[in-house]
Amino acid sequence: MGSVSGFESNLNAYFDGKMSYDELKENSHEFENHELMFAIESRETARQIVANLKEDDTPVPQALVNQCLGYQPEDDRFFEIVEDVLTLNNIRSGPHQEVYGFKNFGNTCFMNSLLKVMMHSKLGRWLGGLSLRPREGESVESYSVRTHLHECYKHLHTEYQKETPDQTVINRNLKEISQSSYFTDRGMEIGSQHDPHELMSHLIEAFDFKDPRATFGINSQYQASDGRTEIINDGRSPILSLRFHEGDLSTQSLIDYTLFPELMDDRNNVHNRFGLNAVKTLFLTGNPESFTLQLARYSYSEEGALKDLRPVMGITEPVELPISTGITVRMQPQSIICHSGASVNSGHYVTLVRKEDDSWELHNDGQVSIPSENLLHYYLQNAYMVHYERV
Repeated sequence: MGSVSGFESNLNAYFDGKMSYDELKENSHEFENHELMFAIESRETARQIVANLKEDDTPVPQALVNQCLGYQPEDDRFFEIVEDVLTLNNIRSGPHQEVYGFKNFGNTCFMNSLLKVMMHSKLGRWLGGLSLRPREGESVESYSVRTHLHECYKHLHTEYQKETPDQTVINRNLKEISQSSYFTDRGMEIGSQHDPHELMSHLIEAFDFKDPRATFGINSQYQASDGRTEIINDGRSPILSLRFHEGDLSTQSLIDYTLFPELMDDRNNVHNRFGLNAVKTLFLTGNPESFTLQLARYSYSEEGALKDLRPVMGITEPVELPISTGITVRMQPQSIICHSGASVNSGHYVTLVRKEDDSWELHNDGQVSIPSENLLHYYLQNAYMVHYERV
């Protein structure tokens, strides 16, 4: 066999049950390094594991779990391949807690990735523990929408923390959250891919979350070229969006760069009430126990074309967050939302969650696995949001 069409024919025969795995390997040796062959090998390994587990209670070897779930080729048929692997989704990550994936209801990976951050963080626990109150002048309908959204989130978080969560309860609340009119009223159409940063902002807003343990104050100081100065209080936020930079910078360097004085002029199209060029400096205040970084994933070329930025280095390393003059707080990344695609409103999102032994667990919609080194490296190269907690 020497053509791709022949290889495709063999694949179709395999999927139709007309060719065994051994026959496929024998007839496709020229394509032994093809990504689908790796995935099919994982599928066959998974079948063998499932068969063995039916006979006795032998634990699944972690090496085989890695092999089964650690590789994801970009091919539609991969969704067929993983059908036999799905029985391994609920891998034990500790002596008491089982880890469950989140079902994708149609372009909801952006939501699943953010909610997995919440399920594995103090921030998520604090959000669930809130008691919502009506806002001044708020309509009954608006308050009802917000409280229903919060109840769904709280039920999801409570169920997920159980030793044996009820997947039906999890799926029901996931679906209710994904279809909440609070989000659709803000332009997040059901069935479309969206930005998890935007979703997090709406979620924080919906719950009126201002807990100082997970938010910091942001003040912008503008100093005009004629000497006039103005300080603007931008409120409290759990998210720090980092400034764009084309160089090879670490996460810490990008934080320092974002807080470094920036010249505001016609080049960055930012205007202030002075009507003059000014130097803008961000100051953070507070004493948070957690915060989230949003990394710049794309920028526009001089011709207006969208381009992917170079990866940030040191994503998994701790950072020092300056919260006032001369005072910093040491934070360690606990979860990382990674993105692959042409823009933040397209493509696919997954979440990496730090385990107690400092290894990383991959949460990819319904799949939960330990990624191979190569796969981990790939996702870290595409980090978009990093959630930190105080060391």
